Amino acid sequence: VLFDFKYYFKNAWEETPEKQQAILLALAQQESNADNGDLRTKLDSDKDSRRWLRRRLMINENDQILVPTFGRWLREWEDRE
Repeated sequence: VLFDFKYYFKNAWEETPEKQQAILLALAQQESNADNGDLRTKLDSDKDSRRWLRRRLMINENDQILVPTFGRWLREWEDRE
């Protein structure tokens, strides 16, 4: 399944500014960790990034990656880099 979406995800990633990329990577890494208080604090102080990610349907209102497969792709892609 991830292979089918890799071009879409890669394009979405490349179109994302570095600041928002850092947030997405942190969210992907913390998906299995219920305690994401530090990241939530960062998003609270960076409302522009939160707005940017939400408008592009990358995160939901709970500051979680909206498409779990995208989060998985980010984790696997980061491991290859």
